[in-house]
Amino acid sequence: MFIRLLVTLCAIFVGAAAPANASEETHALVQQFLATITPPGAKISFASAEGVATAITVRDVVAHAQSAGGEETVQRIAQLQLHGLRRLPNGLFQLDTLRAENIRIDGASDLQFSGPGNVRIGAITASGIDGARIGVLALSDTVLSASVGASAYSIRIANARLNNVDAQSVTRAAVRAYGDGQSARGQDALLNSLLNTVSYGALHLRGVTIGKGAGASQTQLLSVGELRSEPDGSYTPFPASGNFSVRNASLNLRDPMAAALRQWLGQDALEFSLDSRHNFTSPASHKWDTTLKLSPDATLSGTCAAQNLNGVSPALIRQAQAAASQPATLRSCNLNFTGAEFANRWLAQDGAKQGLTREQARAKYLAGTLLVSLDPKTAGDPLALQLASAGQIFLSQPSRLNIQLSPAGGLKFPEALATFVMLFQGGPEQKRQAMQKLGLSISAEPLN
Repeated sequence: MFIRLLVTLCAIFVGAAAPANASEETHALVQQFLATITPPGAKISFASAEGVATAITVRDVVAHAQSAGGEETVQRIAQLQLHGLRRLPNGLFQLDTLRAENIRIDGASDLQFSGPGNVRIGAITASGIDGARIGVLALSDTVLSASVGASAYSIRIANARLNNVDAQSVTRAAVRAYGDGQSARGQDALLNSLLNTVSYGALHLRGVTIGKGAGASQTQLLSVGELRSEPDGSYTPFPASGNFSVRNASLNLRDPMAAALRQWLGQDALEFSLDSRHNFTSPASHKWDTTLKLSPDATLSGTCAAQNLNGVSPALIRQAQAAASQPATLRSCNLNFTGAEFANRWLAQDGAKQGLTREQARAKYLAGTLLVSLDPKTAGDPLALQLASAGQIFLSQPSRLNIQLSPAGGLKFPEALATFVMLFQGGPEQKRQAMQKLGLSISAEPLN
């Protein structure tokens, strides 16, 4: 659904026409322009078009289209204002500004949902349009709805802003996918295009919510106060460097999909913020510096390094691994966790389930850490011993929990996954070998 929205928005700014002054010429110009913001072969109508190329107002636009796969899409725009419309030699448009109001798209279903969906947008504004490039693109009051199985889902975005948008490669991919029934249903067809084309210089979303159900019975699954993506330069095919952040997010743990996390944390919602920086060094080195903050005071931060990552979607990663001369490799990961009040709340909630106070629960777990080395089943388990030693320090006083991965010479990702399976399911000797192979160490140190 979000893919269809982006493709539709990007397609708005590509077309061919000539300047006009007379009413008939204005209508012809509008008809040609509208043909560029709708799928190929769409049947387009509008109630009126007034003005000249410097300022044209179009009302009640309706476009009906059908893809090669038989999916019908109906697009409606209550009002479209075009200012400073000029034709370029290559057949594209320049516009000073564009504003579209009350946009509705029915039948959009590009994310492989089981049923058709729809998009509602209060307003779209754009400025600095030069062919397929857009200086600033802004959306307000956006709602994307679709069904997955028997459940209805919606994504609401109060405000969205993109800077330095390049729509040409995305719209070309959309035309191919829309006109080819097989391509339209191909794995990650448009997603791959969006992730691997120069798309934007900055993305800023405010007031994002994801809901399940419809009407008064809808449940909010996730809310995000603010999301930013700020690539270095422009958003280029992964692995470009850049910053990513999420502010004031809340995950609803009452939904059945989050039942395990809710049971473990003992709370109905998980509030968090995220800051991440990705640095790419040619030809194949990656490093992430990330900080995840959880309410009320927990912080998970650290740095991870890898090599030869050539894709960000599963399909792309598989393709890259098959083609790459050097496989994707984990180099290192160093993570730190702090959060005395977070731990205290967890102890209080977990203790309440057992009829214990917070301090009684703390004493119980501390006693358990002391027994690990005495129990024949765990005395020879290197992972259990490190966890017990770190847990004893972390639970008894404000501390920093540290987890390090530093495999000698790096570890290929399939091999790393197999090693983790051995670490959690193997016997004491297998765990020792797995920890050595991963370069894994777990420890804690007091903060004071």
